[in-house]
Amino acid sequence: MLLIAIGVGVQGCRKRKSGDSKSAGKSKPVVAKPLEPYPVLSAPVDEVSKEIETLTGAHTRVVWNECLTPRDSDPFSHGDQQVLRGIDSRDGLGERTILSKLGNYSRPVITSDGQAILYSWRRIVRSKGQKDFMMTIMRTDWRGSEPVEVAQGYVVDAWRDPATGAEWIYCTRRYRSIHGPGLVASQLWRFRLDNPKAAEVVMDRTRLTPDNIQLSRDGNLACGLFPWPQGGVVHLDADPPRVQKLTNGCWTSCAPDLSGVSWVFDGSHKGATFFADDGASSWFVNFDPPFEKHGETYHPRWTNHPRFMVLTGPYFPDSNGSMAVPSDRNRSEVHLGRFTPDARKTDGWVQVSRHGKPTAYPDAWISGGEKADLKLAASPAKKTEVLVEKWPMKQEGLLFLWKDRKALNEWKDQKGNVRSADLEAKGSARYGRHGELTFDGGVFEIEDDDEAPVLAGLKAGASFAFQAALTQGSVESEGWLFRTPSVGFYLRKNSVTVVAADEKALQAVSDDLAKAVHLCVNRTGDGFEVFANGVKLPLQQAETPPAETVKAVTLGARSLKRGMLNVAIYDRPLNVDEVAAEAATQTARLEKLSAAPAQVRVVAKLAEVSKIPTLESIQPYTSALLTYVYDIEKVVAGELTEKRVLVKHWGLLNNSAVQGFPRKVGDSFELVIERESDHGELQGERVSDDTTAFDLTPWFDVGTPVVRD
Repeated sequence: MLLIAIGVGVQGCRKRKSGDSKSAGKSKPVVAKPLEPYPVLSAPVDEVSKEIETLTGAHTRVVWNECLTPRDSDPFSHGDQQVLRGIDSRDGLGERTILSKLGNYSRPVITSDGQAILYSWRRIVRSKGQKDFMMTIMRTDWRGSEPVEVAQGYVVDAWRDPATGAEWIYCTRRYRSIHGPGLVASQLWRFRLDNPKAAEVVMDRTRLTPDNIQLSRDGNLACGLFPWPQGGVVHLDADPPRVQKLTNGCWTSCAPDLSGVSWVFDGSHKGATFFADDGASSWFVNFDPPFEKHGETYHPRWTNHPRFMVLTGPYFPDSNGSMAVPSDRNRSEVHLGRFTPDARKTDGWVQVSRHGKPTAYPDAWISGGEKADLKLAASPAKKTEVLVEKWPMKQEGLLFLWKDRKALNEWKDQKGNVRSADLEAKGSARYGRHGELTFDGGVFEIEDDDEAPVLAGLKAGASFAFQAALTQGSVESEGWLFRTPSVGFYLRKNSVTVVAADEKALQAVSDDLAKAVHLCVNRTGDGFEVFANGVKLPLQQAETPPAETVKAVTLGARSLKRGMLNVAIYDRPLNVDEVAAEAATQTARLEKLSAAPAQVRVVAKLAEVSKIPTLESIQPYTSALLTYVYDIEKVVAGELTEKRVLVKHWGLLNNSAVQGFPRKVGDSFELVIERESDHGELQGERVSDDTTAFDLTPWFDVGTPVVRD
């Protein structure tokens, strides 16, 4: 039935060779000359290097970029006012500038032997509010030798083939023009460092957010965002490579040994959820350097040693609530952390950089790290099976597919290209406990390239099919389930009205429509068909529902208080047998959805608040939860023994502020709350938490958030 994780085939293979992709810019790769050995002392000399080796117990090298732009920290490496800095614990020079020429030094990566440093020269071309990218991979060394152009692309990791000893550099290519600070690529490549022309496509036609992609020691597993915020891993030993979503979040990382452990960074920017056993087991680890309780962190990355990681921080909010990540106020430093042998927590930290300038994208190499392993607890005798629900039964004619927020929501179009659904939430639209679309004050619109095929396929008079699973919700509500400029479906308590341009409205009635139900609407050459739970319903003429003009393909309505799962749109009608099979699968899924959790209604006095971040400060996130602490004054309904509770509220939602926030300490409020542990849909969401209530069990405000227009 429903999945812990979902495996999706991805086009491309690791044995397809080519000299280059069609990345922007001209490639002039060169065969890199071997580097001369860099002098190594027998022991560290400077104090910082001594502290580093006290933690690691070995020769250690760390590299990062540093921003010199006044009043800007450039945490995503967009600008050209950076220098490359680092520290080698055995050269006696301490922290220093490796390349002093101002430029762009995106995502520096240390090679497997620790000798060379690769980085990406990232140039942004802006046009009509969009961004295009030109990427060139450069190589230097610890002497700061003149950088050499190696290949086109954005470097993400260096991996040494344990069988041949060949050094392979992994990079992304073919970038999508986007809004905001993010970067989305459609190809993962690799090339040999000693011969960049020996290049191979690893994976293509799946969207990737490059930060952070890393490989396991055998090269069979890689972490990634597909794209943000869908965090997971790619099984590169599958043919074609198989993407597995684990959870929502950011800054993924993969252990460099054979443990198969990976993490997805949490929306609080203070820790990550770790996954093992192919996603069947997971645990949360706080990344708790000395400043952890007072600031956030960025750029977390596993080193070449599975017990060590690097990150930058702290990042503090301004007085106005902005996290000020790209501001002069936050002089983030590089920190090196150590995990316990089982990677269940961190047990030591050292501050590496101490220059007082904003840092970003650290990477570290530790001598002997390639031989180290995590010592995980023994796996259970029978590993939890990761089930993959086959849906839809057939993909023939698919124009659009969206299963739930737990899935990657990918399908193949009629040309064989892998497509991935993008939905933009408007108003108070959000996701429910089962990963379903929840309207209740908002709608979802199909975005960008996915919208055009749907509009074309559902043009006036064209044959099509629409299917979806509707959760119970509040059946007293009513509203549009689906709208395009040419057709729409309007849901009332126990009826669906189909409206097409320049045609009379038709209505289907069934008591099943007032319950959790599988709905299918066909348009054939003979007209419309409506099915509820696989049963074809009679149609009769009806009054046209309230007019609502739309330009986009829209799911849901602000007045509708029911959720929607498993949405599929086709350019052909489904036959009776297909509808019956789909209904059987979806009704079984609906029946197995967990029951509503225990709910408590209280009157409580506000004791502590968190600042509301600005929208700019949380990019690429568009929503954020606020953490407040309340003292319970009265339990109105339900059971609650706690006298003080920590509650998370939506403070920002879909690029808008939520009404009623900020709140004043000392004021009393009536709240309807459920335990956060019952709301898996919140995992990975951006969180603002300035409270001191570290020992309280978190609750979630389940009242309808109302956004400010």
